[in-house]
Amino acid sequence: MLKEKPVAFFSHRHAAYCAGLGNFGVNNMLLTPEYGPRVRFTSILTTAELPADPVLGETLCTRCMRCMTVCPVKAIPEGDYPQELTDKKACAARSEELFRRSLSPCGCCIKVCPVGKDRGQYGREDMKMYDDNSPVSVPYRRIQDPCAVLWIEVTGSLRPKKGKRRPPLPLGIMRALLLAWPEGT
Repeated sequence: MLKEKPVAFFSHRHAAYCAGLGNFGVNNMLLTPEYGPRVRFTSILTTAELPADPVLGETLCTRCMRCMTVCPVKAIPEGDYPQELTDKKACAARSEELFRRSLSPCGCCIKVCPVGKDRGQYGREDMKMYDDNSPVSVPYRRIQDPCAVLWIEVTGSLRPKKGKRRPPLPLGIMRALLLAWPEGT
């Protein structure tokens, strides 16, 4: 359903914008001063009369374009929201592909966004950690687990079927993996 009509009846991020919680970045996500795009919103609709907060005046997006560069499906155009919109169908198709392979939703554009005070809290201020060619990124690169990679190639999924345990890999394959395993990992 999301791929055919990637539009919601109610937008929690637009409600958050109107409530003064943040503003939109190049990645079409609501950026907050505290957490950048790394937030989830929910809304409570009421008829109660509440004082309104002003819309956030300062622009939070630094226009570093890391989100656009890192997007694996090139769904983020170079331009400002709302004039340029994320290709929601490409983004949804990517998420569906990852789900089929039992992987998390993409989130690359969220990961590389430098906006948010939380970066300092978690020691993630140096954005070079996300650059593939930077020596700073070496400790942060995902380690490929040959067992998991082989398991996916053999079964087509990282998860076993519902209610079943993952059977062990055949002994010959395990020996080959141990012999091929790089030292120090």
